[in-house]
Amino acid sequence: MRDILQRLCQGQLRVGELPRLLEVWDLETGFGRLRESAFEKSVEWGGCVVWESDRLRIRHTARGSPSGVGAACDSGHAGYAGFVHVHLPHPETGKPYLGFSERDFRATLADGDKLSLVTNGEEVFGLVRVAGATLAPQVAGSAEFAEWEGMYDDCVAAARGDPSGRALNDGLWKVNRELCKRLGFAFYQGAWGEPLRRVYAPLPRGRVER
Repeated sequence: MRDILQRLCQGQLRVGELPRLLEVWDLETGFGRLRESAFEKSVEWGGCVVWESDRLRIRHTARGSPSGVGAACDSGHAGYAGFVHVHLPHPETGKPYLGFSERDFRATLADGDKLSLVTNGEEVFGLVRVAGATLAPQVAGSAEFAEWEGMYDDCVAAARGDPSGRALNDGLWKVNRELCKRLGFAFYQGAWGEPLRRVYAPLPRGRVER
């Protein structure tokens, strides 16, 4: 797994090499501190994921706002693999927010992240860059990003009236999967402290789903 993690952090893994289970809990202590700070202070916290001394570490932590957090450094620095952050409960439902937001996908793509992680306090979700599948680092255009925002807005609107939050989570899963398909990211999901399961793997560029 160490070799797999190192190659993942270098953006070298191809679709057929993606692990079924992803062990990211080198980060448990640092990620746990971010999680505690976020829920104590009701603002998002984040930090860089780096590959350092043969393990994953969190560096350059940053405090954000209730609606988001950005990196406190240049993503091009040595060892940079991606970004980790904490989502607060959804403002309309008060329920944990499943997966990544449209802003997360935009930043992950633009910064060339190889491993992006987010927790809602109970679960952890991961985006993994895949050689030959994920789009090259680029900034999403305004029209494209507006379409992504619309997908999330439609999802929230369709889930209104369901106090359990299941409808919202079902919709968010579909939106996350669709954006992973468009951008070529693999998607991982799991409970805090447990290996993340691969729940979506992209096709290599040029291949079409049948």
